[in-house]
Amino acid sequence: LEQGRVPDAPRLKLAHAQRDAMVDDASGDRLDAVLCLVQAAQAAARPGWGMPQAVDPVEGWIVGARFEAGAARRASEATEAVAGA
Repeated sequence: LEQGRVPDAPRLKLAHAQRDAMVDDASGDRLDAVLCLVQAAQAAARPGWGMPQAVDPVEGWIVGARFEAGAARRASEATEAVAGA
């Protein structure tokens, strides 16, 4: 992310102290926060926050998840099957 080599992702700029603090955080909370920030930035740059049209907006979509053809339909069918059970 710092080198800008991830497609469709913003380039991450960290001070040395920020990078060190993130690496030294054994809980992973700082890394988690950075990854959430990057995923939110990616979603903000996409139409509809990156959510495929076939996905029910009430059910939502995990930002950053790679969308493949048919995934939204299968997710919707699975949700309907659980709801009908």
